[in-house]
Amino acid sequence: MFVIQNNTEAQRYEFFEAGSRIGFVQYEMHEKQMWVLFTEMRRKFKSAARANRAMGFILEDARRSRIEVVPFCPAFRVFMCQNPVNPALVPEEWHERVDGAINGEQDEPDRAVLKYIRFTGSPWRKSSAAQAAALAS
Repeated sequence: MFVIQNNTEAQRYEFFEAGSRIGFVQYEMHEKQMWVLFTEMRRKFKSAARANRAMGFILEDARRSRIEVVPFCPAFRVFMCQNPVNPALVPEEWHERVDGAINGEQDEPDRAVLKYIRFTGSPWRKSSAAQAAALAS
């Protein structure tokens, strides 16, 4: 089961699956504005459906809380531009930046956000603990 929680202390929305954190969206609060900084997910859970669901949840939460969203995160800008109801959450001085953020991205709307998410945990990379143990022996 995919769960999204707002960790206000860490200022991030965290995504969980099967009890493990699989990613998050980092933000900063500035009065009634949420500055979305970046999105990170574990590579093993890379999915446009998960990313889009999380971003939709975050924007709905902002709408309910009457908070404006300033999308510094490119993945978030792409998502907002693909969902026309969402730009109303962006402060007016940011509209031009957001509207011009995704030129050429409409050809693959479901996967476009994945181009801009930080992925961690490469399946080809050994852990640093395993490398240290190998060097020590």
